[in-house]
Amino acid sequence: MKKFKNFQKKKKINKYVVLIGIIILLVAISFYLFLVRDNKKLNCNDFNVNNCPNKCVICPPCEVCSSISCQTEEYCKNIGFNKDWYDNVNPDKK
Repeated sequence: MKKFKNFQKKKKINKYVVLIGIIILLVAISFYLFLVRDNKKLNCNDFNVNNCPNKCVICPPCEVCSSISCQTEEYCKNIGFNKDWYDNVNPDKK
């Protein structure tokens, strides 16, 4: 009878260990997905000028480009324009 009670106690403890393990695993997976989603780099030039996300800016054409494009703010700065270039040129568009 004593062995049976010890077995039941171990069984309860094992259930809790498994449950805690599952919870820790779910929290770890959720945390990882949250970090991956936040760190995922947005590729601004994949967007059309009409659908340019808020994290991107519309830049004037570069020397070899023929039209405005959706780019990063850094790209606009590198070609000599600030992020408000499009708003200044087309105040009613944005």
